[in-house]
Amino acid sequence: MDNINNTEEAIIETQEPKKPDEYEIMTARIKSLKKKALSLPHKSGVYLMKNNKEKIIYIGKAKYLANRVSQYFIFYPHRDYKTNKLIENIFDFDFIITGNEIEALILENQLIKLHTPKYNIKLKDDKNYPYLRINTQNEYPTLSVTRARAASDKSTFFGPYSNKGSIYELIDEIDKHFKLPSCSNEFPRDINKRRPCLNLRIGRCMGVCTGNVSIEEYKNIINDVILFIKGDYENLIKFYNASMIQASEDMDFEKAAQFRDRKFALEKLRSKQRIVAAPDIDEDVFGLYVGDTSSCISVFNIRSGIMIDKITEHFAYDEILDEEGFMQYLQEYYINRNYIPKQILSSVNISEENVNLLQDWLSEKTKTKVKIICPKKGEQKITVNLAVTNSKENQRLYKEKYSRDTNKLASIAKILSLEVLPQRIEAYDVSNSGSENITCGMIVIQDGSFKKSDYKSFNIKTVTDAQDDYASMSEAVQRRFRNYAELNVGDGVLDVPQTSADVNGATGSSRPTKNANKENGFAKLPDLILLDGGKGHVSVIKKVLEEFKNEYKAIAEIPVFGMVKDEFHKTRVLTDGEKEINIAKDQTVFVLFYKIQEEVHRYSLKRMDIKRRKTVKTSALQDIKGLGIAKIKNLFELFKSIDEIEKATADELVKVKGVTKTDAENIINYFVSLKNPKE
Repeated sequence: MDNINNTEEAIIETQEPKKPDEYEIMTARIKSLKKKALSLPHKSGVYLMKNNKEKIIYIGKAKYLANRVSQYFIFYPHRDYKTNKLIENIFDFDFIITGNEIEALILENQLIKLHTPKYNIKLKDDKNYPYLRINTQNEYPTLSVTRARAASDKSTFFGPYSNKGSIYELIDEIDKHFKLPSCSNEFPRDINKRRPCLNLRIGRCMGVCTGNVSIEEYKNIINDVILFIKGDYENLIKFYNASMIQASEDMDFEKAAQFRDRKFALEKLRSKQRIVAAPDIDEDVFGLYVGDTSSCISVFNIRSGIMIDKITEHFAYDEILDEEGFMQYLQEYYINRNYIPKQILSSVNISEENVNLLQDWLSEKTKTKVKIICPKKGEQKITVNLAVTNSKENQRLYKEKYSRDTNKLASIAKILSLEVLPQRIEAYDVSNSGSENITCGMIVIQDGSFKKSDYKSFNIKTVTDAQDDYASMSEAVQRRFRNYAELNVGDGVLDVPQTSADVNGATGSSRPTKNANKENGFAKLPDLILLDGGKGHVSVIKKVLEEFKNEYKAIAEIPVFGMVKDEFHKTRVLTDGEKEINIAKDQTVFVLFYKIQEEVHRYSLKRMDIKRRKTVKTSALQDIKGLGIAKIKNLFELFKSIDEIEKATADELVKVKGVTKTDAENIINYFVSLKNPKE
């Protein structure tokens, strides 16, 4: 019996201890994180959640860091699936102490833009949206559309607008009602220098070039335009009515008729627009709809009771759009807007503490009191519900489109025997004019749609003596993936200043990657590469990708196919370098590849043409004695085109930086010699 017992004890001693399962490990980790969170300071700041690879996956702000961060772990599991998923992937966190909540709000926004964490909502950069710019610092201000807002530019900006269509519709209405000049003339420089254009004759321009419009009169019209853009139709109509009566009393019937026509035109325009509130109401309305797999926000911009613009944005299933996420969206929405209405309606029930925080930040930004309302009943609740209904319907349409696109990508994966859905496709094509201006264009197809913000073009540097498509495309693809490698190598950091000392030994540094602000377009690897070419192109590019095998195995494994054209320049088949794959059987896939080949050809040709035109312009003026690259560049900054330089006087030319009187004479003589060549 003793022998049996001894044997059992020996067996027990030799058995390995039972390993904890994944759930037990995760539970222990969450318990440890909770303990760390409770030791955080009771101060305002920003917290940065990290995964097992120390990558930041979520950023938030808190009035009291200890209270907010510990809530994640104390109340786990939460009712929200996305929040649970986030917590299960947190392995550590850092924090940054700030002086107050407003500082925390601003720093949170900056860090989200820098790191683009997986579980934060993806805040759209305002570069994607156009602004309407009025260069009010000029004597005769003009309107233009821009996507950039330089800090040094003192112009007046409006927007950003939801799409290019809406902003050009607005400009068209401005042209109709206010008749601002839309030509390339610069005033007062070009007054009485050229014959008036057709726009003056057909009543679409006031004719500043004739000298009949004073600076004072022009600036008054610009002030009216600004009121019009803001949607302040009521005050404009009242002003025109009063001006019409005054002009009639002064016996200036021509001016009275002008004010009458403007008043009637505005009243007619106002009657066409959708009125959703009282005439004196300026407000923005936010409606959030959260679905099972994704979310959507609709924003109504209401000015003088009229909806002048609507913005709709979609968010993926893993982007957390709770109260904190919605606040991040609101802050990003208003951070670069010149005009913020005094009233904001929200479908999201924001806590009183967060409402006060946002109101203080917005009021400080606008220097006027801004009120945020989360209505429970009445007309405001009806308006908010309308925004939510719009979000829900847009989300339904978005899901239907996504489903169609996914089916399309699944068909491509099946035809090409891909291991994953080609959610990101990159296509390359080379364009040139002989052996000069060789350019390779790269276009991106994301989830079945062209993503123009990620398009790139490469000016080929190594191929100079002859036309060589293989070498040109090789250089472009190599540079593209070298950019990827540079963005993903090492842990270069930027220091984020702290506003308070570290507490309890926990660090507050955020450690953003040094290239985080340059990632757009190069940071993600494609699931599929398409080339405008055949077997030769595929073979060459596969060799380029193979060079990255030791550093980045994933690059070497990217599938590469060539798009082979038929005699009608349509995609006939695809080739993997060895065999040809017929795509004509699936009409949807065939059409998509045809569109891709047309788009990459269009884009590369366009970029090559731009480069060629620049070269032609520069080389033409380099024949003039005394002009170098710097002076030529300065000339084009002021005059914009060869024609304008040719028409310029000597006095106008010497205003250009670096251009002397002798240079001006040489320029004028050069264009005279072109018109009157020597025998």
